[in-house]
Amino acid sequence: MAESQGSFEYDCVTLSALENGLSPSRLSTYLAAAGHHKEYAIQLYLFNSRVSKAFLFPLQALEVVLRNAMSDIFETEYGPNWIDEPKFITALSPESLDSLQRAKARFNTAPRTHDVVAQLTFDFWSNLFRKRYGPVFWQKNIKKLFKNKKLTRRDVQQEVIKLNRFRNRIAHHESILKETFKDLYQDIIGLISAISPKVASWVHKHSTVNMMVDTRPLASGGYGPTMQSRMDNSIQKVNSTISLADLKKIKTSKFILSYSHNNIESIITDNTIGNHLLSYEDVDGLIDLNDITMSEIANDKNNNFVKVHQSEPINTLMPLLKKTVSFAVVIDNNLEPVGIIEKAHRRY
Repeated sequence: MAESQGSFEYDCVTLSALENGLSPSRLSTYLAAAGHHKEYAIQLYLFNSRVSKAFLFPLQALEVVLRNAMSDIFETEYGPNWIDEPKFITALSPESLDSLQRAKARFNTAPRTHDVVAQLTFDFWSNLFRKRYGPVFWQKNIKKLFKNKKLTRRDVQQEVIKLNRFRNRIAHHESILKETFKDLYQDIIGLISAISPKVASWVHKHSTVNMMVDTRPLASGGYGPTMQSRMDNSIQKVNSTISLADLKKIKTSKFILSYSHNNIESIITDNTIGNHLLSYEDVDGLIDLNDITMSEIANDKNNNFVKVHQSEPINTLMPLLKKTVSFAVVIDNNLEPVGIIEKAHRRY
């Protein structure tokens, strides 16, 4: 779904079919959020689905990492077969005991502990941080469970209950439009990091949550934020024949757009200039800046840019900034450059 964000024509027949197919009651939430603009409501529905899908990976990682770490604690306290240990079982509430027994009942033979652990729901694990379990489970083990961050049982209880409710809303295909996505994502990564920073780093590296959150549709059409909102407007146009010595006298911007015959030849930065100077092998170490022009600096490695319109959504940029393409030149309606987005300094 995240890859399918192309344009789609909505006519009255299509909108009516979608409203009936998705059900008026389900779509009513999105219609209210869209000011009863049907096409915008459908776009919000799609956005809700994309973000929900993106959250599944970090939520799944949190659940697996947390339950495995908790199982290790219980194994240390009650032995490898802790799911059948009377001291553990008698500490459970009737609700938690019922969940454990139902998980065991799914197996025809006596199940192994790790098989039952995988069957137990996130509800079961999150409920084990309730106040009643503090003295028996967490008084001496909370620091062992969360080795990399100072957390109390109450802190964890509040976090996991909130995240479990959020997870259940996604699982039941409910609207999550009013949620604070980036805060929730940071909470997920933070809890994983408190158990294992390496796993948290891996999850964050491969998560698409932040990218999907940035695709929220706009009432005016398209997806926000736009290229204009992320560009750096510190640009300066120069002729490709200008020398490096002359550029030094007039340079006032971060990005230099070198022009040849009214076309952009290359994007030049301080790093570009530095790398070019380092490529010289003059034995006496003397380099005349008057002899070096922008055209000479504009080698193949610097001609790697694409042009994008300032109103385009930022999420469309990632497929363009691949391999040797390092810059996006942002242009206005007159096709004039108004800013630069540099791949090396931004994540999408």
